[in-house]
Parts: sequence; structure tokens; C-alpha cells
Amino acid sequence: MIGFVRRGRRPGPSLVVLATAAVAIAGSAFAACVVVPGASELRVEQIGRVIFSELATDRARDLVTFGGGVCLELGGVEVRVEAASMIVRAAASAAVSIEAAGATVHAAGWRLIAARLDIDAESVRLADVTLVGHGVVGRATSMVLDLERGVMVASSLEVVTPTVRLVARFGTFVDGDRLVVEGVVASTCECPPTTAPIRVEGGSASLEVTAGILVVEDGILVIEEVRVPMPARLEVSEASLAALVVPITLGIVAEGERGLVVGLADSRDDGAVASGDVAFGARADPRWRAALAAASEGATVRVSARDGALAIAVARRVDLGGGVALVVSQRNEGGVVEGRLQDTALTLQAEHARHSVGDAPWRLDALAAVTGALSAQRGAGGDDVVAARGRVAASLGARAGTLTTGLASLAVEAGATGYVGSAVSQRWIGVAPRWRLSNGALAVDLQHAWRGVAGESPFSERIDRVDAEHRTDASIAIDAPAGLAASVHVRYDWRPDAVRPAAHRVGLERLRVSATVTVRDLGAASLVAVAALTVEAAGALDPRPRRDAFALASLSLATPDRAVEASVATEIGIGPIRAGVRSLTLAGAAPLRFAEGAVTLQPYLALDVWPLWTGTGGPRLVGHGLLLGWVTCCGALDVGYRAHPDGSVTTRVGFAIDAREPSLAELGW
Repeated sequence: MIGFVRRGRRPGPSLVVLATAAVAIAGSAFAACVVVPGASELRVEQIGRVIFSELATDRARDLVTFGGGVCLELGGVEVRVEAASMIVRAAASAAVSIEAAGATVHAAGWRLIAARLDIDAESVRLADVTLVGHGVVGRATSMVLDLERGVMVASSLEVVTPTVRLVARFGTFVDGDRLVVEGVVASTCECPPTTAPIRVEGGSASLEVTAGILVVEDGILVIEEVRVPMPARLEVSEASLAALVVPITLGIVAEGERGLVVGLADSRDDGAVASGDVAFGARADPRWRAALAAASEGATVRVSARDGALAIAVARRVDLGGGVALVVSQRNEGGVVEGRLQDTALTLQAEHARHSVGDAPWRLDALAAVTGALSAQRGAGGDDVVAARGRVAASLGARAGTLTTGLASLAVEAGATGYVGSAVSQRWIGVAPRWRLSNGALAVDLQHAWRGVAGESPFSERIDRVDAEHRTDASIAIDAPAGLAASVHVRYDWRPDAVRPAAHRVGLERLRVSATVTVRDLGAASLVAVAALTVEAAGALDPRPRRDAFALASLSLATPDRAVEASVATEIGIGPIRAGVRSLTLAGAAPLRFAEGAVTLQPYLALDVWPLWTGTGGPRLVGHGLLLGWVTCCGALDVGYRAHPDGSVTTRVGFAIDAREPSLAELGW
């Protein structure tokens, strides 16, 4: 409701004028009419209180005309109407009504300027309306204020906010600050939405007027003549447009042994994900791989191909009620690289959860599963293994805690697998305690995982083999508001492994220390300086084959908007593998402006100059990127990519809107 719902019972029909007074109503919750010296006041039954300077009556036609500047307060609701004159009608067979031309209505913070209006005990009807309020302007061919329901309904509506402009066939104002519309066309462009080069069309939408947040249902993005279906629910706001993520990601990176890799990924809101890449240079012939995955209503499917090997996996979950579900799955893989594999399984699952949200919140989850499966796999030696199996497994998870004490959890699992026609079987039991604390700038995470496995499986871990585990992880991180961030992560593997040398059967997997210091408003240019240091020492303390130990140090300077940035970074080996300086990378980006600043190109380049420094070769290109900025009448668009020296690729699609003060001139009135 928008704040003018009628209070109390409505009196029955009668003649127009009830009483005369010359006092103002005090304590009103809205800006009431003001009684100026020399003005008179009358109360119109069914309608409300009217203040006027001139009065004319026509008893033959049962008309009363108020003039000299008229103000009307609708009885029981917070609606005020102002006009030069008003006509009150009361026919013997009809209810009382009021007519006015060139009137202004004040309701729920809105000012509605109408060419003409009609008022009765149930509604206010306006024609050729201009809307002003909440930093928003608009117009409508007609509006109805429903005094019983407390809503305003408009037809052929156009609204301009600081960030968006829309037109709609119908619109309903609810709670004063929310607009629900049907048949909507919206745009951020400074032109009528229906002719904007970039616009969104939808069947229905809602607009949070003050916040400028527009949510379109089942929308279509129109770019000139191109029409692109959008997600079922699309939010258009300054924040959401600035945080846009391009659904298709293209990356070109150097990836070690694979050489130059060109990758493409597409992720959609309907659960479908597609990816693929081609590697050049590592071999004489390019190597490629591709994958497509989708999920919908309990069903999942994944299709992947790699160098001629095709893999298909499908699964369907059917809920039987009471926490019981049936899962049917099928996997088929074939080819030289992937190896042949077929696996069909039928699993009956039973889940149960209990939780409390009182002073000591806790949660308990239990899962039991019984599986029957038939599998075939070609082993490393080229022999085929075919067997049917049955499996039972159960797990129990419990967690409890608060923000001050941290969240403690414990996971316990057990299971067994037997193979038809074979004496081989495997059994396992595992336990994993964990404690996490996140309090302000401090975050602590301690966890341990142990799983013991007895017996063996004729298949590999790609089908059902359960691996033993005995590992401890501990991390602590501090993110202080002053610009200091630091973290330590330790992982220790306690599990004996017959493949490792006897002296190294247990070992330190990770000992990583990171620290970042950010200084803002540095110098006259208000630069942002970031110094970072990461040290991985596990490879030096536990020098197993293929282990590494290194230090990464970097210093970067950038303007607050990151239009100009420069950095220097180095990697130093501190273990037995490649000890000493490995790289010295210089990187930078700067804008190039065209068309009087409307178009900006920001190239990014990163070079490893260490070979040049040592005389062993020329500088190596380790990073590159390009960002395009384009200021249009619809907003400022940023689109580009960056391949970082660490091999990762980021893409950006951002859209910023310059908030502007709406004016009636934009509506052409």
C-alpha cells in the first residue's frame, strides 16, 4: 500500500455539503491544506474537507463550484488535491463526485499534475498526468488512485530515474517507492526507450524507485537489430551493470608443456556450461579438448572429448519422498588417451537432517546409500576388467558453534564394496574434524582428515576405488582495515606411501606465508601502492622429487581508477630445484584516448627481463591485455581481457551509468 488507505467506515450517499468551519486540522501526518485569512472551509460527505475563497451554487443541477484557489483533503486518507476551481456534483441517484481541471494531487510523496480529474468516495481518476517525486519524473495518459486498496495504477506510463528510463502499458505504484509494470521497455540511454540502440524488453518488471533497481522478468536484450534472450530474472542497476561478467570467456595463455593454449568457455544461468581449448606448439599436431555439461530438474549430463576420446556421463535423481531418493547413472568413456570405461549404477539414498537455531545452533546430517553397479575398464596393461559390485556406505556430519566461539564440525564415513565372483573387496572408515572462526579481520581454519582403507579393488579410482588419506591443514588470515593482509597455510601429509622413498613417506605438503600492504593516497597524485610477498617453503624443508620452494615479491603503483598502473615482480627459487632468481617481470598499463576522450584504449604488457639482465636471451612476453572504454549516450562501456604473468586470464565487461537529475524536459512536456 502506498500510504493513503481509507480508515474507518465510509458514510452512505447524501447531499453535497454537510457543515461549515474555519479551523485547520492539527496533527496531520501529511502536509494538510492551509486555511489562509479570508478563506472558508466546508466538508463534503463521502469526499473530505475543502478550503476555498469563492463559492457558487446551482440548485437546479445540484452543483457547487468552489473557486479562488481550492484545496481538498480526502477524508480518512493522506491525499491532498489543489486546483484553481472544483465542481461538486450530487445527483439524486448517484454518489457525490468532484471534477477539476489543471489539478495537482499530493499522495505518498508523489506530486501528480493532471490536466483534469474526477473524484468520488472510492477513487481519484486523473487524465494526462505528470508525476514528480523521489528524484523521479514520469508521465501517464491516465491514472487511478484506488482509495480502498491504497495503490496508484497508471496507463501508458513513462518514468525517468537517475539511472534508467522505461515505458510500460500499465504500472502499479506500491508502498510509494515500488513500481510494478507490465509490457515494459527500459534503457539507460538518454532517449526514448523504444528507440534506444540498447534496451531491454520484458513482459513484466518492478522498479525500486529510490534505489534505481529495475528487475525485468523474461526479458530480451535488444542491441540495434539483434535480439538476445536474457535470464528469467534480470536486474538492471548501476551496481549490477558495473559488475557484469561476460558469459563467454576467451583466453590465450602460455601453459608450460601444452604450449600456447587458446581456450573458450561459456556459462549460462540455465545450468549449461561449455568449454574447450586447443594447444599449439607442444607437439607437431595441435591437441584439443572440449566439454559440455548441463543440469535440469535432478538430471545432469556431461559430454567431453579429448584428442579423439569421447566421454559421456548422465545421471538422474528421483525423489521418492521422506528424504529417500533413487539415483541412476551411466558413464561411457573410450579412446586411446582416456582408456575404455563403462559404468552403470543404481543407488538408493536416504538422507536425514536436524538442526536448531537457538542460543547454541547446531545441525546434524545423515546419509546412507546402497549401490548396485556393473562396470568394465581397460587397465594400464591393456587387460579388460569386468565385474558387478555392490556397495553400502554411510556418513554422518555434525556442526555447531557461534560467531564468537567458531564453528566446529565432525564428519564420519564408513563403507564397503564387494565384487561378484571375486574374493576382492574393499572397506573403509574415515573421520574429519574441523574448526573455523571468522571474527572481524581474523579468520582461522583448522582441519584434519583421516581415512583408512582395507582390501583392494580391481578397478582404478576413476570408478570406485577409495584412497587412503591422512592429512592436516591449518590456516590463519588477517585482513585489517588499515591495508594490511597476511595469511599462513600449512598442510602436512601423514600418510605412508610405498611409491615414495622410505625416508620421505611423510612430508610437508605446503608451508605458504603471504602478506600484502596497501597504501592509499600516496603523494600528490593520490596513487595506490601495493606491496606483496609470498613464500612457499615446503619444498625446501621436504625436498621430495618435483617439490618446489620459492618466493614471490611484487610492488605496484596505480591511480585510484587504475587507468595508469605499473608493477615490478620477481620469483626466487629457495629450494633445491632452480635455486636463485628465476624471473624479473616489469608490467604496466596506460590509457590512449581518442574522439575527445569518448573512446579509450588501455593496453597492458608484462615482460620478463631477467634473461636480458643476465645476458642469456631477450625479454620474454609473459602477459598482455587490452581494455576498451567507450562513453556513449547510454553509459560508459568497458570490455577487455588480461593474460597475467601467472598464466591466468581475466575478462571484463562493465557498464557504468552517470546518474543524472531527471527533468520534465526529458519527457518532451
